[in-house]
This record gives sequence, structure tokens and C-alpha cells, in this order.
Amino acid sequence: MKKIYKIILTVIIGCFIVAYGVYWAFFDLQRIDGQEILQEVPSPNGESTIVIFDMSEGYYYVHGDEDKEVTIKFNLERKRFTLNFSVTSSVRVSGDFEIQDNQIIAYPDVETEKYVFDIVGKDKIRYVEEESTDNTKTFEDGMVLTYQVFKSAYSEGKGYPNAETYEGWDKLSVNEKIELCRIPKETLKTMSDEQLIEAVFAFPFADIFVYDHWDFGVKVLEDTSDAYAELLSRKTGLESLIKYAEDRANSDQESISAEEEFQDDLLAVIILYQEKYQEKLTVEEKELLKSISNMVQNAQLDENKG
Repeated sequence: MKKIYKIILTVIIGCFIVAYGVYWAFFDLQRIDGQEILQEVPSPNGESTIVIFDMSEGYYYVHGDEDKEVTIKFNLERKRFTLNFSVTSSVRVSGDFEIQDNQIIAYPDVETEKYVFDIVGKDKIRYVEEESTDNTKTFEDGMVLTYQVFKSAYSEGKGYPNAETYEGWDKLSVNEKIELCRIPKETLKTMSDEQLIEAVFAFPFADIFVYDHWDFGVKVLEDTSDAYAELLSRKTGLESLIKYAEDRANSDQESISAEEEFQDDLLAVIILYQEKYQEKLTVEEKELLKSISNMVQNAQLDENKG
């Protein structure tokens, strides 16, 4: 009888070890992400738990069966913030922010809301629900987020950083690289409109055609490319962009390189699909932009077929 008990006990212990091994290998989120868990709080509907990890650029939470990476980035140069709900999702919130009395107050552009965070450390902020108006329940009261401030590695002489000019470039995330490609405000003010256009073309993450919807890609570019954002803020911006497009249209279009073709497509899209410009463009200007971009022409043919 004792032998049977020992066998049963051995089997139970063995099953427990195997079960824990499977959990450890495939379901232990802290081990998989390699990050310290800061806090676990119930979701707004109480049906799941939000697990917050210590991250370099924001926080990561698991909401039920759906994983979402949420990051909030503060651009100190432009006093703008961007809240991304997912790497692949088109759901984004952008707006202005200010720092007052050891607090960061963020004001979304569209929503009639504001997010208030206490600065609780050199890389930590804590959401303050009672001072915020977050009707969509984006954050939990007392939720702790980590943030990181990046200093630009852009140089007037060398341009944007890359794998050859910045040590450890290949180990950085896309978001970290974007922050290093920020152009200091004092530099932007000294650049001509044409130099800004060239800087948009040279921006390492200017390929907005990776997005299914070009208007969303244009918004992403506005948030990530300081050169494009500066152009949009200038009264002469649209005029200079159209002039650049006219010069491209008058050039030899039959012998352009693949890089020049990409630039023509990008130029046409960042004007045609820019919400701030759409009502200002004349019919002639729209036709001009279509004439230099095969991608725009093909997209319109597809729309007409649809």
C-alpha cells in the first residue's frame, strides 16, 4: 500500500513540475518579456487584469486575451505627446502637453479630455484620475508608467544618425531610433523650406507606404518627422512643396532613379493626403501632383474601378 501511495505521490509531483514547466516556458509573461512587473490592476470592466511592465518607452499591458503595446512619448522640443495603443493599430492620440508643479498635463487634439500625471521619479509618472477627464478610461487611477527622454543625434553636417554613425544603432527599437532622429528646434528655424523638404526625403522612416491608409501614414510622418511638422507650421510650406513638385514635373521623368521615384510618390502623398492642405489645393495643383506619382495614379484607378 505504501508503495502505491509513493507512486501516486510521485506522479502528482511529476505532473506539477511538467505543468509549471509549460507555464514557465510559454505563459509566464514576465519571463517572456524580461521586464519587471510594476503593478497589476483590474481592467475598467473588471473582467481581466492589466499587467504593467517596466519598459524603456512606456508600458505594456495584457487586457484579457488581447495583447496591446501602449506607449506614450513626450517630445520636449515640440511640446507634443503621442499615445500609441498598438504597434500595428491605427488608433493613436496626439496632442500638446505642459509641465506644471511636478506634473505632466496632456491635452489630446480631438478629444475633450486631458491626462494628468505626477512625476514620481526620473523615469516614472503616475496617472492621477481625479484631476483628469479620461472618459474613455485609457488609464487606471494610480497607474505607473515609465518614460524615457531621448536627445537628438541629428547633426547639421552629417544629417540623421544611422548604423555607421551611431554606436549600437542596430540594437535600438524603431521608436528609439525615431527619437534620435529628432531635429533640434533651433536647427529647424535656420533651415530653408527646400532644406526641410530634403530632410523629409532623407528621414529614415519616411516610407509611409507601409501603412494600408496613406492619410494615416501622413499623420504618422507629421508626428515623427520634425522637418515635415516644421513645413506644415510655415505659411510658405505648401507653396514651397508645390514649387518643388513643379520642378520635379519639369525634370526628365523617363530617366529617374528608384530613389527619385520614391521621393516623387512621397511628395505627392504628403500634400494630397495632408488634411491641412486638402481644401487649399487647386484642381491644377492636384493634377500636377498626380502627374509626378505613379502610385497616386494607380490608386485612383483602383478607386474608380471600385
